Amino acid sequence: MEGQNNLYDYVLQENLSNWQCLLNKVLNQKKLSVVDLSKEMRESVDWVLEYFCYGHFFASQQWIKSGMKIPPDTLATILDAAASKGFFASLDEILNRNEKKILI
Repeated sequence: MEGQNNLYDYVLQENLSNWQCLLNKVLNQKKLSVVDLSKEMRESVDWVLEYFCYGHFFASQQWIKSGMKIPPDTLATILDAAASKGFFASLDEILNRNEKKILI
């Protein structure tokens, strides 16, 4: 169902909200917040957030469309491992670039 207040948009927004929460936790561990990031870093972080948000969302959607042939807990484990490891590595690279600029 498309249109205002559809499930697709709701799930996508919830998914993005969850990834933003994870980003904030990573930044908090580094004693940073979103406002501390340069414009370029913020744009990079936004692309990473969207990449993992949409990838996770569409993978889940495809799982549903294909008949949910693997158990939900198995899918969750697969998506968590692939997404979180890639997400953390991507953020580390972006944030470490900033630290290197500060040291130079």
